[in-house]
Amino acid sequence: MRLLHATIAIGIGGLAAPARSQSDPAHIAPVVWSQGNWQYLPVYRATSSGSHVESLIAIAKPGTTTGNNLVAVWFRHDATGWHEYSWATGSREVAAESVNSYYSIPAGEFDRWTCVGVHVSSDPQSPQEEEPAPQGVLDGDPVAQIIASSTDPSMILAALVAFGWQGADINTNLGIYGLDAVAMLDRLSAATQVMIDGQ
Repeated sequence: MRLLHATIAIGIGGLAAPARSQSDPAHIAPVVWSQGNWQYLPVYRATSSGSHVESLIAIAKPGTTTGNNLVAVWFRHDATGWHEYSWATGSREVAAESVNSYYSIPAGEFDRWTCVGVHVSSDPQSPQEEEPAPQGVLDGDPVAQIIASSTDPSMILAALVAFGWQGADINTNLGIYGLDAVAMLDRLSAATQVMIDGQ
């Protein structure tokens, strides 16, 4: 299977999710979506009725972060919608190893991380527990409440990130073409499903 790189496409509507179970193996998709300073690597489960994207892992492009910025954001989808997670570490490799461990990704697919600049060992060293990051900062961060209650949270977060704060202005990057971040995540997932099922 070849690896595809693509910029974000917005012309694909939502798709109904096929029936799936946790017993269906998870895979790193052979496609990378790129938008702004971030690259998105999907994780999906293949079922007899088609694929379903479980999550999108956003990896900051090398040279686009400063200070203590978050370098990886994990968007996981469940019955209630999309949820953001990240890691306090500044290591893209730790994030990748954590995702691989969480989904029991086959070692034969670890090389798919290289397309986002991450080299994962076949012998994972230190997967770490992810932390909720619903406001673009880790849940316990003292500025999370300020961002959440602001009338312009993206401006505050962008300023903090520019100064090297431990955060990611990823929702600002996702909210393009007049769509909010949730709509973009849905469309990335739908486009991924079409590409995988069409192969």
